[in-house]
Amino acid sequence: MLIVEDEDLKRIECIFNGIMNLIICRCCDLAIAAEHIVVHVNGKHGIRCSEELARSIISKYQPESLDAIIAFKNITKELELPVDGIPIKKGYRCLICRHCVRLWSLMTDHFTKKHKGQNVREMTEEGVEMQLLFGGRLRKWFPLLESGTESIDEQNDDAWTAVQSILATEKQRTMKNSKNKEDNVRLINGFIIRTRWDILTESEDKKKLIEMAAVAKEKDPCRGIMDLCQNYFEGIADNMRTGDVLLLRKINSEGLMLLEKLG
Repeated sequence: MLIVEDEDLKRIECIFNGIMNLIICRCCDLAIAAEHIVVHVNGKHGIRCSEELARSIISKYQPESLDAIIAFKNITKELELPVDGIPIKKGYRCLICRHCVRLWSLMTDHFTKKHKGQNVREMTEEGVEMQLLFGGRLRKWFPLLESGTESIDEQNDDAWTAVQSILATEKQRTMKNSKNKEDNVRLINGFIIRTRWDILTESEDKKKLIEMAAVAKEKDPCRGIMDLCQNYFEGIADNMRTGDVLLLRKINSEGLMLLEKLG
């Protein structure tokens, strides 16, 4: 059950998304909390909806409550997949705090209030696909996660040729969006890493690989090296999460140079 639109839902101009458990208003393309169905369709759109009809819809579909929607909004940074029933738009994303808006004027206003002194053009990503799931005080644009899951033929004798083609396509797309600014690309992603690992380990003994990849025991001399590396990369991750944009740009730039050398 993905999208449902029965007679009761048609009467109030709504649909039900069975994946997200959301009632979505077709008049404004926004999700409605279960408690707000009557108030929304009556007050916003002048559509007659009795309390009895609303209770019937809630009993049948068990849509998300206001508390559940607030929790989702607070913990969700990106959408792994688009939410069916909600339009996909393109807008701008702040590279410092990941805040998303539809209009450039709103992004400049955001920098004035939150990041005064920063270069708004260099610190903004444009052409980001996003969805507005909720309105009112819950209003927030959610960017779609860039999956990078472009497929290649499993029987391809030269898998790296396909990988290089994907990298070239991604670089061209990013260059077009950045309008000749410094590249802000994320070419090293999970797909490329997994593909390279599969190619390198295709003819290796699986048991031996498992032993080599096992976590070192506490008394193993390698354990200290492992802990040191873990702390090092956790420190980098913490800096990136707290908005160290210069560090992020340096990593992206060096990663791009490395991939170009490999190509």
